[in-house]
Amino acid sequence: ARNHKQLWSNAPSTATYECKTDYSGTLLAPIPLDTLRSYVGNYALELPAGGSVLITLADGILSLQMPRHSPIALMATSATTFSAFGDSDLWIAFEKPAGKQLHIHQDGRLFTATRRSK
Repeated sequence: ARNHKQLWSNAPSTATYECKTDYSGTLLAPIPLDTLRSYVGNYALELPAGGSVLITLADGILSLQMPRHSPIALMATSATTFSAFGDSDLWIAFEKPAGKQLHIHQDGRLFTATRRSK
């Protein structure tokens, strides 16, 4: 069975997205919608990986799209760190301010990307 980690629901009274728990009972703090929006954009991967990474936001859920891969939905583990839904070991961290740089951790490797555009 698929592991449904986290669902987001709109909480308009607080201008944030309310984080619901995953099946293990882990409760994560709500992330302001403006913070999530600040991460959206096209990021250039540093060499040797090269290429670009796209971060999108739809229905309060950030997604990551790496070169030659389908988009991956992300769940917040903090205001700046997100992990992939499911059983993947993929996680990402945005550097402040406003997510101008992105660190992608996957399969024991670290990739760094710098925002090109929103």
